[in-house]
Amino acid sequence: MPTLFVHIPKTAGSSLNASAAEIFGTDQIECDYDASEPRTTKLVRRYIYGSTTVDQYGFKKAAEAAGVQWVTGHVSVERYLHLFGAASTISFVRDPVERVISEFQFLRRAGQIPDDLNAFYKQPDQTNKQFRMIGRQPWQAFHLVGNTRRYDECVSYLAHSLRLPLKPRQDNVRPPSDTATVSEEIRADILRWNERDALFVADVNNYLNGQLAAYKAGLPFCRYDHGFSADQHVIGWAFYAGNDEAVEVGLYVDGKLAECTRASEYREHLQTVDAPRMGHCGYRFVLTGYTGASHIEIRTQATGQTLFNWRRP
Repeated sequence: MPTLFVHIPKTAGSSLNASAAEIFGTDQIECDYDASEPRTTKLVRRYIYGSTTVDQYGFKKAAEAAGVQWVTGHVSVERYLHLFGAASTISFVRDPVERVISEFQFLRRAGQIPDDLNAFYKQPDQTNKQFRMIGRQPWQAFHLVGNTRRYDECVSYLAHSLRLPLKPRQDNVRPPSDTATVSEEIRADILRWNERDALFVADVNNYLNGQLAAYKAGLPFCRYDHGFSADQHVIGWAFYAGNDEAVEVGLYVDGKLAECTRASEYREHLQTVDAPRMGHCGYRFVLTGYTGASHIEIRTQATGQTLFNWRRP
């Protein structure tokens, strides 16, 4: 199964793609950078931008038949996620203000946009780009959503988990002085226009902390997400990648184990992205019997990994 790398602009994607090219060669990489881009490769042009029909499934089969190992591009994950699955999908995010400024300056140097940062970052297609490209899907189920600030650690994790000789590189990096002239007032305004991205990147960072900590400790990492309503319920999902055994999760109330259950409820959106157990990875705890508890926590019983941790304000 090819690895799907969703290349969000100015998040070290050129470096990772260059590493992949060194390993696989360009003939085993398919790129989707839009029909007008010379970088877009032949199978993508034929099946995704064909003049008579678009055949996404045809692209998947053609890519597999051709021995394609890496699919990448500046595209939303929705285009290919259902073809290659969450376990094969990776991406990187970055501080949203720095990312916006970096993309503007890159495009300006290339002569593709006017010299007007203020107009650039207020365009609808430039706001909250990271969330729009990957954050609307169950990104917690992806193989990795890394952060450029921890790029070397993330590449080390990918090298281990994908069993590839990946090495950190620094391709297409902007000059370090590029963002120095942007005022704090403009930075604050860029953040205001990208508040959803800021929340998303913060969530990614918290999740990544646990994933890399488990990797460094040599422990399996349980992938998870949840919804929570105080004194009402916690409804979530949990699974170990590549493992068809239902995860046993425990509800801890004020530090004591109150209940256990198996994460075996059906979650349609997880089946769509080829999660284990055909998406039967869900669980729920009803909290009405613990009204007034000051601390609610959910942990995996196998490794003690914390999936949810809430304290009453």
